[in-house]
Amino acid sequence: MTIGRFGLRKRAYDFPPFRPPSEAESLLLRVTRGCPWNRCTFCSMYKHSKFEIRELKEVLGDIELAKELYGERVQTVFIGDSNSLVVKTDALLVILKALYEAFPRIERVTSYARAKTLAKKPLSELEQLRKGGLTRLHVGLETGERELLQEIQKGATPEEMIEGGKKAKLAGFEYSLYVLLGIGGEEKWEQHARGTAEVLNGIDPDFIRVRTFLPQPDSHCMMRCWMGGSHLRPRKQS
Repeated sequence: MTIGRFGLRKRAYDFPPFRPPSEAESLLLRVTRGCPWNRCTFCSMYKHSKFEIRELKEVLGDIELAKELYGERVQTVFIGDSNSLVVKTDALLVILKALYEAFPRIERVTSYARAKTLAKKPLSELEQLRKGGLTRLHVGLETGERELLQEIQKGATPEEMIEGGKKAKLAGFEYSLYVLLGIGGEEKWEQHARGTAEVLNGIDPDFIRVRTFLPQPDSHCMMRCWMGGSHLRPRKQS
C-alpha cells in the first residue's frame, strides 16, 4: 500500500505483495495468500507462496488497524492476493461491509480474478458482490489464442475467457483485462494478435491494459527460453 505503507509495517499488518499499477494509491487488503492456480508458465509472482484463505477475523483486524491509522483518507481499496473470488461469497460480503463502514469515502474496491472462476461462479453471487461494493475486476487474459493459452498453461479456453468476462460485465463490474505483448514470440505473433482481438471484441472490457512479455526468474518460460524455446523469443523490432 502506498498510503502509509511504512507506518503500517511498524504494526502487525499482512500486505499483499503485488497490486495492479492503477492501484498505486489504494489501501491494500490481503484476503488470500498466493494464487489458487499458480501454473501459468510466464508468471513468477506467487511461485514460492502456498495458497491459503486468511481467517476472516484476521482480515477484519487489518481493516480496523487501517481505520485507526487512516480514517477517512482511504478512497480506494485493492483486495489481494490473486483471485479473491475463490473466497466464499458470504465472507467477501462481510469484508466489503466492514470496509465501507470503516472508510465512508470509498469510491472503488477492486480485486484480481480469474476468468474461469467468473465463468463458474453463479451470476447471482457476482451480483451480490457488486451490490456489496466490489466495483472492478482485474483479469489476466494474456492471449485469446487457443494454442497459446494451452502452452502458457493459463487454465482457460477462449470461450471461458469470454464467458467469464461477459458474466462479470452483466453483473455490473468494471472489467480490466491484461494482454501480454510478445507471448507469441516470432513464430506465433499473428495468431496471438488475431485470437486476442477476437476475445476482446467478444467481451468489450472497460479497460485493456498491455504488458510486455519478459521471461522472469522462477518462471517456466525462463527455463524454456534457456532450453531454446524459439517461439518464446521476443519478436525482433524493425
